[in-house]
Formats: sequence, C-alpha cells, structure tokens
Amino acid sequence: MTNLRTHGCGGNARRIALVLLAAGIAGWAALARVHAGPEAWESRLVDLRVVTKSGGGRTLRGIVVSADGRLLTVTSGLEDASRIDAKRWNFRPVRCTGWLGSDPRTGLVLLQVEGADLSAVRIVAADNLPPEGGETFTVPRPSPEEPKQEAAFLRLSGPGVPSGNGDLLWLGGKVEEILPGSPVFNERDQFVGLVTLVDADNHRLCVARVSAPLELLDRVDLAAEAAAMRQSLEKVAARGQDPAVTSSPAWRDLQAAVGPKEAEVAADRLVQAAPRSPSAWTAAAFSYWQARALEKAEFAAKKVVAFFPQDPSAVLLLGEIEAARGRYGPAIDAILEAKERGASTAEVSLLLGKCFFAEGQWEKACDEFRAYLRFRPRHTSAWLALGQTLLRAQSWDEAVKAYTRAARLNPQSVRAWAGLAESCRQAKRWEDAASAYTELTLLEPKNSGAWFNLGLALLHSDQPSFARASFLRVVQLDPKDREGWFNLAVLSQRARDARMAIQAYRKAIEVDPAFGAAWFNLGVVYREIRRYEDASLAWKRAEAFLPGDVRPIANLALLEDALHRPSERDLELQKLDQVDAGLAQQIRSQIALGARQTR
Repeated sequence: MTNLRTHGCGGNARRIALVLLAAGIAGWAALARVHAGPEAWESRLVDLRVVTKSGGGRTLRGIVVSADGRLLTVTSGLEDASRIDAKRWNFRPVRCTGWLGSDPRTGLVLLQVEGADLSAVRIVAADNLPPEGGETFTVPRPSPEEPKQEAAFLRLSGPGVPSGNGDLLWLGGKVEEILPGSPVFNERDQFVGLVTLVDADNHRLCVARVSAPLELLDRVDLAAEAAAMRQSLEKVAARGQDPAVTSSPAWRDLQAAVGPKEAEVAADRLVQAAPRSPSAWTAAAFSYWQARALEKAEFAAKKVVAFFPQDPSAVLLLGEIEAARGRYGPAIDAILEAKERGASTAEVSLLLGKCFFAEGQWEKACDEFRAYLRFRPRHTSAWLALGQTLLRAQSWDEAVKAYTRAARLNPQSVRAWAGLAESCRQAKRWEDAASAYTELTLLEPKNSGAWFNLGLALLHSDQPSFARASFLRVVQLDPKDREGWFNLAVLSQRARDARMAIQAYRKAIEVDPAFGAAWFNLGVVYREIRRYEDASLAWKRAEAFLPGDVRPIANLALLEDALHRPSERDLELQKLDQVDAGLAQQIRSQIALGARQTR
C-alpha cells in the first residue's frame, strides 16, 4: 500500500514575534552549563585594590558580565574610593576605567574594566536554578601561592540565619581568604551570586543572588541616554539664569515637586509668575516633558527657542518633544536645524536615527545610528536600534553583526538575543539561530515561543532529537499550543515512537478538533501500526476538514482495497474522480495490477 503523506513538521506552524520571546527546561539548559574553575577565572575574575580618600586600602573581587568589560562587584568598600587598581589571575593587563551604575537594593555595582580576552560569566534565570540556588557551593579564593584554589560551602538555614530579604543566601564554611565580591557557583557549576559580607566570627558568607535578566545592565544604558538629555538642558539653562526667578517661591515649589502631576502644576505656576523668563520656560519645558504633558512641553520649548534662536540645545529640546509626540517629520526638521547650528553628532544622531526609523527611512536611520556609535561604541540601545533597522531593511548579515555586538555588551538583553536569532533565521544560518534561541531559553525559561522557534532552528540544523525535546517543552509550558503538539507528534513519528505520536496528535486535535493535518497524520500512524479501522476513521475526519485535498481520499481508497471492502473503495475513488481524475485512474491501475499478481 502506498501512503501519500506530505504533512511535515511545522507545515502549519507559526513563528512567534521575536521581541516577545524567551523560555527554559532543566534538561536542555544542561547543554549550556556554566563551568566555574581555574580556566574561567583567568578571563572573568578581576581583583580590585581600592585606595580610599583617607589613604587606606582594601581588596574586593568582581566577575566580568560582558565581554566588553562590564564588571559586577559589590558597592560596600567602594563608597570612599579615590583610585581603583585592577588585577587578573592570568597576569594579563587590565585596568578599571570608571563607575557605570549601582543597585542600592542589592548592593551591587557595575564597573568598566579594559583588558584583552575578557569573557562573560553566564547568568541564568532563577527558574533554571535548583531550589534556593542549590545545596553545595564553591567560591574561588586564588592567592599568589595557590592561584587555582577554591573553597566549598553549604547553604545555611534555620533559626540562626538572618531572615528577611529573599534575595540573600547564607553559606557556611571556611571563610578565610574569601573576598567581598567573590562569585559563587552551585553544584551544577551555575553562577548564583556575589559575596557581599564575610562573617569570620560565625564562619559564614552572605551572598546577593544574581539571576537573568540582569536589569542593572539595562539601567546603566538608559541612564546614559537620560544623562545626555540633562546635559543638553543644562546648556540652555546656564545661558538664561535669572536670580530673581531661581530664588522665587514658584521655582522652589518646582524643585520640590514630587511626581509628574505635581511637577506639571508647579511648572504652570512658575511660567505664570515669570512669563518673560528664559529660566522659567526652560525649567517648565523639561518638567512638562517629564510629566508627559507634551502639548505644554512643545509650547514651552518654542518659547525657549524664541529666547535663544541660535542655541542648538534649545532647538534640540524642541526636537525631543516633537519626537515624544510622535510628530517625526517636525522632529527631524528641528534636529537637523540644531545640527546646522552646531549640535554635535553625538548629541543629535541617536534621536535623528530613531525618527528616521519611525518614518520608515531605513538607510538614513542606519547612517545616523552608525554615526552615533562611532562616538559611543558601548551604547547597547544604539546597537539594538541599528540591528532592528537592518532587519527591517532585510540586511540580514549586517543585522547579525549589530545584534552580536549588542549581545556582547549586554549578554542579559532579551532583545539582543531575540534580534540575533531572527536575523540568523532570515539569513538561514540555522545553527547560529539555534544558539541564539538557546540563550533566550536561559534568560526567560517560561516563554513557549522561544522553545518553539528553537525547535524549528534545530530541525533545520538536522538535530531532530533536540528539536523534539524543544517542542515537548513548548507543550509543557502551553498545553493549548496546537502547532507545538503537531510538531512533537511528527518528530515522534519520525523517531518511530508511535505511542507518543498518537498521544501528541490527539492533543493537537483536542485543542482544535478541525485540525485536518493532525487527523491525516494520525491516520498514517494508525496504518503503520496496523490499526486499520482507526486509520480509516482518522482519514475520514481528515477528508471532512481538508476539502479538496486528495491525500486522505487516496489513502482511504487504498486502505479499503487492502481490507477487501470494494464498495467503500469505489466510493472513495468516485470522490477522487471529482478532485483528481488522473490520480484516481492511477490508483485503479495499481489495484488491478495487484489483483492480477495475486491470482
């Protein structure tokens, strides 16, 4: 008997919009485990010698979290630093170049270090870690005498352990030579956090837990944009300082305003009290902009431009507000005018690129983002914007480069990995796409879309067993995912796992009883395991839900002939005559030939 089967894996499957992606499974995550130990320390572990303002000194440790040198360590010990010297355990040069940002809630800080061959520690989502982060842990404690040494610790619990903050972990063990900021790894070699306190008297460590996504990396990037905006406004404000206004009650009320609504009301009072003051209108424009009172902000900004017609910062402020209102054409005009009046490329190009992007002018947007990145090559958001623009322009390979740079700067960026995965998918670089989707599943392990797309990429990479595991995870996360069940069924069928294939096809049909492709393939599985009556019923359902499709009709005709039911066979052939007479005649000839051969 000939089976006419063409419904393959993913034939009806959707591809999830990639900005929404991310997910995780313990079995798959094990494929990309973090490996602590001496080899990793050489490229990731950095010791910091802190010289205080009083002339004293202390030593901290940190771990590299991006290949471009973002170093995560603890705030404690850095508050009064006048100089920070850095050292690596492979003796390669490294230096600390600045403070990027901190998180007061966790007591963690990001520093920038410069050095060759740095590599980032992998940070995974909390759902990919064991309960409480693990049971046994190791902490590197290299010394000049023993540069490859590490110490073992157990997780502490019970009445003797300080309670309260769920972000903290307490470990017990030999704490000598352990430095604050030392990274902590669990029994699976997964990075779980940094030592914030060494309690030598009680032989225990306090550890701040760290899991993906590391929001501090994103906040540092956004803070850089906000700082540039404030700097632009300060230039305008500095030219129009009016002591009579800046010492007035209305000015003090604006400075003391809490929340956007209160700031808007205070700005109203300020401009009413000093309607001819550049200082008043500049402060009001910024307050209105922050409060999202954009119509008022535009009016105030135009007043500022009238006061300072040759000041590029004033025109740039107007462009910012026009862009915030979604009026990208006027915003572009204002920004270009600011550029003509002397605004620098670093000041205008990022905003101008965003406006060109919103207008669908991909080439101009790319030019502006690239110009901006020449001045600020470590601005992750700009690399993401460039990658998104290149995707829209269908420049797949260039988009891969932009998103790769963004992921290098911020390995915790879901947008970077999602964009990289989509770029690789469009370029048909399936193994690279699978790698990027795997990173997504580690960052956001409960989004079934990432697992679905990972399964498709693995299938194109000729890794069907891993693809099958991915689709299994899809349906575990979302039991209503019709295509997830269907693709799991097809891959199980290919693996000759009829039991799982039947179960998955039935689940797909349970989600959508009119899913003709699932009914057809279910009939194929039943035919393969000689459950002929079940196959006949499944193909009849497929015939009902796939009108005009010859496959269920043709297979039913062949099946009824094999079961020696000529009347049912002829009925199916008559139906086939209406759809594809040539195929019907071919099957009649095949049946007649078979009959002659058996005589």
